[in-house]
Amino acid sequence: MLSQIENGQSVPTILLLKRVADALDVQLSALIAPPEPRRTVVLTRKNATVLSSAGGSFTLRSLLPEHNVMSADIFEGSIAVDHAEVLPSRAEATAESVVIVRGRAELTVGDDSAPILLEEGDAAYVVETDSPRSLRNVFNGETHFYLVRARAANL
Repeated sequence: MLSQIENGQSVPTILLLKRVADALDVQLSALIAPPEPRRTVVLTRKNATVLSSAGGSFTLRSLLPEHNVMSADIFEGSIAVDHAEVLPSRAEATAESVVIVRGRAELTVGDDSAPILLEEGDAAYVVETDSPRSLRNVFNGETHFYLVRARAANL
């Protein structure tokens, strides 16, 4: 009977599932409920996928697992001295927050806007992610930042 169920030739009854659960010494729900996702996932720096451009002058590392259930992305990034990176446009109903952890950067949003200076510890919340945006390091060393991107219907 079990081989027929495995091969999709038969559908088990609740009574049969209960007997199998008892034989395996597990709760019946363990056989029929979807597996619970891992509560803690460690993303080590050495195993991370790092996206980079301009020969490594701009880097981004995702801080969420590949198959996460959030409607957000969280990145750790760095920008080399004097480098400016144009950020790709995003769909409407997407917002971003940029937090400068170490260094200083200028954020430009839209074609006609003046750059916004972000000092260490400053954060900028950007709703116009469908407009051209750039982030330029104006620090005398590498600038480190976090980028949080969220999608929502009510932005």
